[in-house]
Amino acid sequence: MNMFIHEITLKNFLSYGETSTPLPLKQLNVFIGPNGSGKSNLLEAIELLRSAPEQFLKPIREGGGVREWLRKSDSQGTPVATLDAVICYPEGNQNLRYAISFTATGPQFEITDERIENEKPDPSRRTRDNKPYFFYEYDNGRPYRRDGTDGTPSRILFLFSCRLIGKLV
Repeated sequence: MNMFIHEITLKNFLSYGETSTPLPLKQLNVFIGPNGSGKSNLLEAIELLRSAPEQFLKPIREGGGVREWLRKSDSQGTPVATLDAVICYPEGNQNLRYAISFTATGPQFEITDERIENEKPDPSRRTRDNKPYFFYEYDNGRPYRRDGTDGTPSRILFLFSCRLIGKLV
């Protein structure tokens, strides 16, 4: 199955700052830029996305721990890093968006938000607020998954995202 990332946005992730524009990707990409411009950090983000299904923490541990993956800045507080990717999903009627936000709480890694949703609102699946239909969402410490029968969120005890993203990347 040929899957690829259409677009990636990084915020407070390694050398990427708070305001980052989405980077469109094609089947073949060439990154050219001066040292320290984020080329290697983009590849690290893609590797982190690839490891999400089963071993998300492995590259973070091997890379020196969660604080090494957060943007270093002069601002107060610990930043929250966000990796947001639009991924081709040929089994669906549109691309999917996978987003994960994480930070450090003391020396510990903490996921603050995670979601898998359609890239855009889908007229065939109505939502009250006209937002993209979500399949899985981890919001402020509470995981939710759409119930296949009526579309209402139900609490879950496992990471649905691990199984889905593992098939996509």
